[in-house]
Amino acid sequence: MRTGVVILAVLSIALLCMPLRAQQGAVLDAMGLVTQGEHEAAYAALYPLIQASPNDASIRHWLGRACYGMRFYRMAAEHLAVAAQRDPANSEFLLWHARALRAGGAFAEAADAYALYFARAPQDAANLADYATVQTLAGDFPGARQTFRRLEQRDRSADMREWLQDWAAILHKLASQASLEPTQYQRTAHFELRYDSPLLADALYLAVADAHHRIVTVTGLPVQDFRVLAFSDWRAYTLYAHTVLLTEQEMPSAAFSLPDALVLYVPPRWPNTRAARDEFANLLRHEMVHLAIARRTQGEGVPIWFNEGLACFFGQWAGMQGGQLPAKPWSGRMLDHAFRAVDAHTREQAYAQAHAMTTVLLQKIGQDRLPHMLDRLAQGMPLALVYQELGGEPYSVFLAQWPDRYHELAARPRE
Repeated sequence: MRTGVVILAVLSIALLCMPLRAQQGAVLDAMGLVTQGEHEAAYAALYPLIQASPNDASIRHWLGRACYGMRFYRMAAEHLAVAAQRDPANSEFLLWHARALRAGGAFAEAADAYALYFARAPQDAANLADYATVQTLAGDFPGARQTFRRLEQRDRSADMREWLQDWAAILHKLASQASLEPTQYQRTAHFELRYDSPLLADALYLAVADAHHRIVTVTGLPVQDFRVLAFSDWRAYTLYAHTVLLTEQEMPSAAFSLPDALVLYVPPRWPNTRAARDEFANLLRHEMVHLAIARRTQGEGVPIWFNEGLACFFGQWAGMQGGQLPAKPWSGRMLDHAFRAVDAHTREQAYAQAHAMTTVLLQKIGQDRLPHMLDRLAQGMPLALVYQELGGEPYSVFLAQWPDRYHELAARPRE
């Protein structure tokens, strides 16, 4: 029997033998972790609870909420769907299921889930805009217009009219996402390259092919049949990014990855210095690691800090190499927030901590076991249990000792 199965079986038996009051206390503690934003810790606490009580709607709901907080939207939707089925009268369960479907890009299913929610909570106006958004993304334009009219009837102020006009413009962009992509393209054995500047096509192809070869070699993760969307106009790049990422925030980077694509901003003139070319190559490799992880796991199961740490470890720093470790290690919640911080210094510190933690973790379990580790995470096993299975020690030991271990590794002479 595999070590992970043994660990999980022992935990499940222990929970089955736990007094009801103690089990309820464990659920309340995990709920508190979710509301505090400590989603990884909450997931690790709730996972064995649901193994012991798979039909408990409340545990399912909070497990889904923990997944949602870690951006594991498919897993979140699966758990939240079960919770809503077990307790269909609970409008909160219905709402979070709809939110998870929307965040995961399942827009038609999300529209249906929102319809069920509003049948239970017809007076809720706060979530009507989300409902109209998923109706638009699902192609139900008449339904979206009707939902917006419902919203306008609730609030006839000038501010609401202006807000609705802005939303109409945004939704129009969302509905025409494909038309925002570069139209010129060439196909290769591994990827399709789309670009808007033919002068950059050959150099860009060579750079992407090199990054692909390097990352597949060092990670052991195959990456096939993906797309590269290269924009030479910053405004076109940011418009596309805002559209597909559903955000109006300023883009902090010249590249990002989607489950099936790398999206890049490439200056109209190809980098003409060695330093600039190296920086662009590092950015490509960093995002290629994200893509490799997403293809292996379907974008699920890998905590944000570990995802970014792997991208830094195998693919370079993506412009964040100036970061130093925080004076005191950040918790999971603080680290997650730091990755989304406005100021570059905080983001750089987040990358530095993620890289340090990942360096220690891989040194313990072995780089060659990364594909197996990702497979376990994609199956829904928490990182804490996967680490214990492969590393042979409790995850709490890793969390307590990684700073000292990292400094010891950094002090070793390079071979």
